[in-house]
Amino acid sequence: MSIDSLIAAWSTEKQIGILEAAGMQRAPSIPDARFGFFPNEVRGLADHVDSLFHVPAPVVLAQYALESRFGLSDLGANNFFGHKFAVAQRWALPPARYAMALTKEYEEGEWRTIRTKFARYRSAQECFEVHGRFLNRSPLYGEALKHKEDPIRYAREIGRRYATDPDYALKLIVIMKRYELL
Repeated sequence: MSIDSLIAAWSTEKQIGILEAAGMQRAPSIPDARFGFFPNEVRGLADHVDSLFHVPAPVVLAQYALESRFGLSDLGANNFFGHKFAVAQRWALPPARYAMALTKEYEEGEWRTIRTKFARYRSAQECFEVHGRFLNRSPLYGEALKHKEDPIRYAREIGRRYATDPDYALKLIVIMKRYELL
């Protein structure tokens, strides 16, 4: 199966899920976060993260889209990247706070739903800055920084560790290509 057919298949499946979720409460700090639309505030924050922390803006936007359903879900915590509480404890500047939420994790070849602590941020800007700091300074993603000029390669590198989903990098690449972020 070609990358283009994978992109088409995954995009269509994701659209249905996102449209079904459209009834969810919109994240208050990100205006008008409809499917396929990146508000100027989000684009500005992604560019900010790129300039400060050298995390490619297309990857930041793709992660925002994937992790928050284009801003429709922020876990009630201004958390647009699915950061667990441990990330905020280590990389946030003010004292970290958390929110409890259900998540799906891919473990031992199957998806499981678990309840866990997620980071709670005071604003979208704080969330984006912690995200950039985390990807820039964590030893888990050092290899990715070598590819900051190539968003696809960068996505492949972080995809190995950022999420338990074995298709995480592919999903980021699909979003970057589908929404012409490259």
